[in-house]
Amino acid sequence: MGSAVEWIWREIRDMFTLDYWIPKGDKLLWIPIIILALSSLLFIYSSTGYLASRLNGGAMAYYLWKQIIFLIAGYVVIMVVQRRSFKAVIDYVPWFLLFGIGL
Repeated sequence: MGSAVEWIWREIRDMFTLDYWIPKGDKLLWIPIIILALSSLLFIYSSTGYLASRLNGGAMAYYLWKQIIFLIAGYVVIMVVQRRSFKAVIDYVPWFLLFGIGL
């Protein structure tokens, strides 16, 4: 259990460095992630006109900012997960599976 706590503190400390937020890994995986993220912004902005006019008085920026917050949260999750060794996570896979089924 001590190694998990040490890892969490190390992750929190490293999050405040610029090198932490520069994507590492396979460029072939980052290209679709970036394309899907940018296209999701376009889809949200173009499809919320009617919804915004009915519910928020025409304020489409609300839905756009909400999507941007989701994208930032997803980017943070990607950054944290890609730095963790898969050997350290493999023991928790059944719990992740149960959590995913529960969603």
